[in-house]
Amino acid sequence: MSSTVMHSNHAVAHDDHEHHDTGGNTVFGFWLYLMTDCILFACVFATYAVLVNHTAGGPSGKDIFELPYVLGETALLLVSSCTYGFAMIAAHRGFKGQTLAWLAATFVLGAGFIGMEINEFHHLIAEGFGPETQRRIMAGTYVLSAGFYDAYYNRARKVRALIKRDFEQAFAAGTDAILAPTTPSSAFGLGEQGGADPVEMYLNDVFTVTLNLAGLPGVAVPVGLDSKGLPLGLQLIGRPWEEGDLLNHAYVLERAAGFVAKPQKWW
Repeated sequence: MSSTVMHSNHAVAHDDHEHHDTGGNTVFGFWLYLMTDCILFACVFATYAVLVNHTAGGPSGKDIFELPYVLGETALLLVSSCTYGFAMIAAHRGFKGQTLAWLAATFVLGAGFIGMEINEFHHLIAEGFGPETQRRIMAGTYVLSAGFYDAYYNRARKVRALIKRDFEQAFAAGTDAILAPTTPSSAFGLGEQGGADPVEMYLNDVFTVTLNLAGLPGVAVPVGLDSKGLPLGLQLIGRPWEEGDLLNHAYVLERAAGFVAKPQKWW
C-alpha cells in the first residue's frame, strides 16, 4: 500500500514537472515569435530605407501606394502582434477571460488588416498596377541591378543602336513608311488568354517593340478578319517627327482595306 502511494505521488510530481516544462516552452515560443517578428520588420524597414529612391526612373512608392494607408496597415499588423503576445501571457497565468479578450482583439485587427489589403490590391489593379505591371517592374529592376547592368542593359543599348541605324538607313534610301504586322496572330477572343504564360504573351509584342526601341512613330490599322471573325491588324512605321504624314498613310490604308466590322455586344 505504501509503495503504491509513493509511486502515485511520484507520478503526480512527474506530471507537474512535465506541465511546468510545457509552460516554459510556451513562454520561450512566445518570445521567439515576438523577436522574430521584430527582426523581420526591422529588415523590411532597413531595405525600404536603402532602396526607397532606387527606382531606375520608374514609378516610386509615392506614385503607386498611398503611404498613410500603408502606415495604417502596418500599425494594425504590429498591434495585432502585441495583442497576441498579451493573450499568450494571460493564458500562461491562467486568466481565461483575458486570453479570450486579447485573442478577439487580435482577430479583429487581423481581419481589418486583410480587409485593407484586399481593398488596396483592388485599387492598384484598377489603377493599372496589376500582376503584369509588377512583373515588368521587377524585370526592369533585375536588369538594372549592379550585378547585371553590363550583362543585360548595356548589351541591350548596343542592340538598340543597331536597330535604330537600320531604320535610319531605310528612310535615307527614300522609304516613306514601313508596313509590318502588328502581332503574330489575330486578336484574342475576350477572356481567352486570362491564364496564359506571361512569356508567351510578351512574344506578341515582337513586331511593335522594334519601333519603340528606335523611337519612331507608329500606328496600327485594322484591315480584315480571320476565319473566326477576329480582327487582323497592320502597323505603319513612320519617319521621326513626321507623325502627320504617317497618319495620312494610315488613312489611305484604312480606306483601301475597307474595314467596317463592328464587335458584337459582349456586355
